[in-house]
Amino acid sequence: MTHWIKVAFALMLPLVLILSAAAQGTPAGTLYGYILDPDHRPVPGTRVVIQSTNSGETRDTVSNRGGLYSVPALDPGTYNIAVEKAGFKTVHQNGIVIEADHSENVLRSLCAVPSPSTYPCLGL
Repeated sequence: MTHWIKVAFALMLPLVLILSAAAQGTPAGTLYGYILDPDHRPVPGTRVVIQSTNSGETRDTVSNRGGLYSVPALDPGTYNIAVEKAGFKTVHQNGIVIEADHSENVLRSLCAVPSPSTYPCLGL
């Protein structure tokens, strides 16, 4: 009987490995960064909207107390980002490429600027 258990296990192992690999799906990337004001202070509670240019699907998140935001599990492709916060000018960044199994930091590309201000976007 022990022999049949070994045979059954040997036959099922490749199937389990194939199903496990398929369940993991397409390798994904992460988009993250910090939202800062012109004085380099974090801007918590800022809404960050990410839209895939391939599928049109959108995802959004909110920056934490330190201004950090992160959007994990993004399919590889090109994305557009909008950063929105009441009292600040909306900032757009288009054409950000996310690769499989990589993280993309857009710290240098995005900032929130008070609406009545003439501050340029920071190039951190």
